[in-house]
Amino acid sequence: MIPLETTGATRRFGDFTAVDRADLVVDAGEVVGLLGANGAGKTTLMRMLLGLLAPSAGTVRLFGRTPDREARRRIGYVPQGLGLYRDLTGSENLAFVAGAYGVPAAVPAEGGDRLVGRLPLGTQRRIAFDAALQHTPDALILDEPTSGVSPLARARLWEQIRGAAAGGAAVLVS
Repeated sequence: MIPLETTGATRRFGDFTAVDRADLVVDAGEVVGLLGANGAGKTTLMRMLLGLLAPSAGTVRLFGRTPDREARRRIGYVPQGLGLYRDLTGSENLAFVAGAYGVPAAVPAEGGDRLVGRLPLGTQRRIAFDAALQHTPDALILDEPTSGVSPLARARLWEQIRGAAAGGAAVLVS
């Protein structure tokens, strides 16, 4: 079964077509990149895969089925805005996400005892990435996970991405 798949996926917002007949397959152990300018539909396609937006036409499949709660539990997602609570510490953010998945919380390499809103962007991205990985997902959907971070932090995140794929996860990254 293919972890992430779209066939002719289209999403319209009124008269505007954000995604037009997208075909995509991301298999286990594979890293696939979505490239395109701002407004090209990358985030919209990812949101359709997650079941957060319904396609206007075409099909979207997570693990061979229409995205649903059970399929989404197998996904690690890092949204463009990171999805962290700025008024919680790094450790509290990880504990919150771990609780949703019923797994032990990861321990952040740095920033665990500080409010996320006061951490450098690179540290925030690393915590968001740790949150997405702590339940050992079968697929990762990463929306610009290295945007705005230093070259060293970017290299570390790509090591984690390659490690997840080497462990069998399907990875979609914009």
